Amino acid sequence: TMAVQPPPHSFWKSDQVQSLVSTLMYSVGGSIGYTIANLGFEGLTTLPIACLSTLGVISGSALLVGGYKRPFHYLISAVLGAISGVGLFTALNNNQFWHLGAYTTALGFFHCSEYIVTAYFNYPTLSFDSFLINHSRAYHAAALLSWTEFALETRFVPGLFHPYISQLGLGLTIGGEVIRKLAMITAGSNFKHLVATEKQEDHELVRSGIYRLCRHPSYAGWFYWAVGTQMLLCNPISTVAYAYAAYTFFKDRIFAEEYHLLLFFKQQYVDFQDQVPTGVPFVSGYPNSDFKRWLSLRTEMRAQSQHEHAE
Repeated sequence: TMAVQPPPHSFWKSDQVQSLVSTLMYSVGGSIGYTIANLGFEGLTTLPIACLSTLGVISGSALLVGGYKRPFHYLISAVLGAISGVGLFTALNNNQFWHLGAYTTALGFFHCSEYIVTAYFNYPTLSFDSFLINHSRAYHAAALLSWTEFALETRFVPGLFHPYISQLGLGLTIGGEVIRKLAMITAGSNFKHLVATEKQEDHELVRSGIYRLCRHPSYAGWFYWAVGTQMLLCNPISTVAYAYAAYTFFKDRIFAEEYHLLLFFKQQYVDFQDQVPTGVPFVSGYPNSDFKRWLSLRTEMRAQSQHEHAE
């Protein structure tokens, strides 16, 4: 993603209030999911009341911000909250499948928090895509693979589960989540999910905050989050598959992105590359040796031109 300094903004713009409403809906959905999981089948009798309450909160919140803005997105937030709520109850009350509950909680939180952070810090780009639910077919296929593997292993080879591996995976999942969200917050309104090929007038290279530790914290965060979720489930096949797929994707993505960043910021980005790693394991980024020679040659030609003019 493009690491640029965001301009100042006012929170009380109606689009940004979507972050508050979505957070509220995620919390409401989480409470409903946790309650239903706690009550079991008896909890299903509370579902109509829960749905009506949720719709009431949606309507009231939408009217509060001056109109019905993205009510479908509120419903998605509530559903993701319910998923996290069920997962949280499982993680806290089921010793056998606590890791599945932790994974479910992390999955719902990841997708909803992507939307919430975008709503507050990058509201002009806010859309359904901000949830990253429809990221790609490959993402959906990978998720289906991991769920299938977990189900088969639980049924036929339950001995593969190891609590220490799951705990390590939980740590990576949480760490990756924090790194990615810090990157989105730091980059602010200029955070993009697509590689920028043209430099905007207000673009500035950000080297503060999380960017002091790695050049691509959003990619690094997603890498560790994705691999961590599979370690959390103790899925050996998916852990390797996720790590390889994420490495391949981000290697190509960073290579292409840094080509443009070198063109945008020149020596400034060369220094950034030399001083700060990408953050993604075994990914070095676009090689700047040729670019350094080009900069050196350009400097020499300018000096020679100035010298000739002086004579």
